Amino acid sequence: MENTAIQTLSPQELEAVSGGISNDTGYGASLAASIFFTGVLLVPGIGATVALTAFSASLISSGYALHYGTH
Repeated sequence: MENTAIQTLSPQELEAVSGGISNDTGYGASLAASIFFTGVLLVPGIGATVALTAFSASLISSGYALHYGTH
């Protein structure tokens, strides 16, 4: 698996991630929004570009697992 610093998410994926994290933690939606806007500021014009750290990557993985595991 590639180890990349930038991950591009579609709006639907971003919604899935923020929804999944929010269900688990209660503050995931605001965290995902913060990551989203940071990504847009860092790389304007790309869309929902997320600058990943080990922490945010872990949260995003949890969000995917929760979202897709319960639907």
